Amino acid sequence: MFEALANIVVFKVLGLDPVSHVGAALHFFVMDIVKIFVLLIIIIYIMGLLRALMSPERVREFIRNRPDWQARGMAVTLGAVPRFALAHLYPCL
Repeated sequence: MFEALANIVVFKVLGLDPVSHVGAALHFFVMDIVKIFVLLIIIIYIMGLLRALMSPERVREFIRNRPDWQARGMAVTLGAVPRFALAHLYPCL
């Protein structure tokens, strides 16, 4: 899918030769940029869905009645990882 799109853009629309260095480099660039944007969109939607579904009350209820070390580990994971991932995705856009 990604390679077919890069082939259309680079070789058919721009008319570059697949054997040339410029054609190969631009093909690689277009293909990777499209892959990165698709992955970013998927990750952003998944993280948004998780943040919408996980309220603080729900996390507290999930963590309650667990051993202290387990509760702290889960709290850090559920609270920090989504924010960390989203904070590092926004500059990429």
